[in-house]
Amino acid sequence: MQVESQASVDYKKIKCDVVVIPVDSGAVPLCDVDVIDWGLPALTRKDVKGSLNGLWSDYAANGMRVLFVGLGEIDKLDARGLRIAYAKAMKRCMRERYGSVAIYLPTRIEMDGGINAVIGGLLNANYTFDWYRTQKQLETSPKVVEEILFVGEVDGIEELIHANQIVAEAKSRARDWVNGNANQITPTHLANDCEDMAADIAKLKASIYDRKHLEKLEMGLMCAVAEASREDPKMIILEYHGNPDSSEEVVLVGKGITYDTGGLSLKPNAGMLDMKTDMAAAAAVLAAIEAIARLELKVNVCAIVGATENAIDSNSYKPGDVYTGMNGVTVEVTNTDAEGRMVLADLLCYAEKYRKPSCIVDFATLTGACVVALGEEYAGCFARSDWMADALNKAGDSSCDEIWRMPLSQRYGRYMKSSIAHMKNAGSRYGGSCTAAWFLGEFVETTEWVHIDMASKGNYEMEDDCCGYSTAGGFGVGLIVDFVKGLQ
Repeated sequence: MQVESQASVDYKKIKCDVVVIPVDSGAVPLCDVDVIDWGLPALTRKDVKGSLNGLWSDYAANGMRVLFVGLGEIDKLDARGLRIAYAKAMKRCMRERYGSVAIYLPTRIEMDGGINAVIGGLLNANYTFDWYRTQKQLETSPKVVEEILFVGEVDGIEELIHANQIVAEAKSRARDWVNGNANQITPTHLANDCEDMAADIAKLKASIYDRKHLEKLEMGLMCAVAEASREDPKMIILEYHGNPDSSEEVVLVGKGITYDTGGLSLKPNAGMLDMKTDMAAAAAVLAAIEAIARLELKVNVCAIVGATENAIDSNSYKPGDVYTGMNGVTVEVTNTDAEGRMVLADLLCYAEKYRKPSCIVDFATLTGACVVALGEEYAGCFARSDWMADALNKAGDSSCDEIWRMPLSQRYGRYMKSSIAHMKNAGSRYGGSCTAAWFLGEFVETTEWVHIDMASKGNYEMEDDCCGYSTAGGFGVGLIVDFVKGLQ
């Protein structure tokens, strides 16, 4: 994808398939275009409404195609609305199969982060997943816009484009991982990709731990989940040292179940259809640290991912049995489909013991209960640290990867009591996302820590999603990057 910018350009000299022009609720252009000179009859029609997310096409006097994007009443517009509107405009361009697009930036509005939201909405929406489509499908399905020209005099526009392009490319990598077949995107495949990534990017280091390493570290919970996997589990560690003068380090932990059958607590068929996406959090964490490294942020960050399948055979870990975590805590397995927290528990122990971080944020498509609680609008945020919760919430707003703080209380421990072990791995059907968060908290002793349950965003993406996703994956990358930026 080639992305450029110009302060101004004569529309007659624009060589592209379509020009995108923003208008307000009165169909008045919000950029520097001469309506009369362009000869745009659409702007004089009484039936035209520039309502938010409204899109319509017309032709300039020279026959050039023009796509108008409605931004509604400007005094009611926010950055999220801008991002949504331009994501929809990009999706329209993709459906029309335009190869090149000129975007007139809405320079007549004043809003903190507004232009950044426009660029982010456009670039993040410009994605398709085509690995398995036939040639005939490729000839008619939406296609990625290859050339984008941003037009408008904006301070720092080149830096905004550069940063958003890096994040968009990282999101595309995460989406490819999430949408690829489970028999392709395996723990070994992820590990190999991360080693290749580290080889290409300065200051990024990869370390891969196989089953023998995990057993030596006494990570009994993760190893239990992996017992029936056709591949060895992998603990993938990516380290980025952007500030060697500081001893502080942010650790990002990601659940990487590359396929989840539910284990012996078998999911119904419908419940398994999207379970290749159960590694969406791992994909987000790994892609985010790639973006952080390419942006050369002055922060030290470590990503730790536990990658394995939750499969079935005679070796499967079994309901009713007790397994021991890295910190010596014993867990009675009452549901093998509560495997994500088992993997995360050992990863959190490892992160705190061996990395000694200043703070930890874990990400997981963990509970259906979180989807029930928040729908597909927000990811759940469970925080011991108020400042981290506030910083992540701010990053969620700026990136449009929005989160909602949920209760993290010791009172939920009563649902997890076991008569034969320290605790069970699953409680009652009530408060499932809260009991899962409590479970994870038993494996983090003193480090400031936040748990993000992104089940509502990792496996489900609506066409009108604010980032324009039409396939699963991508959530969390922008959230992490903006959070880490704020720590510089």
